[in-house]
Amino acid sequence: MALTSAGEMLFHRAIEMLSIGDKIERELGSLVDPTFE
Repeated sequence: MALTSAGEMLFHRAIEMLSIGDKIERELGSLVDPTFE
């Protein structure tokens, strides 16, 4: 199945947002709880 360039762009953006959100979540977690991994 081939994605259109627009669909592919959205897909990459979604993955980017997920990884950024995960990073922010971890940073916030370590601020709130220093022992948080």
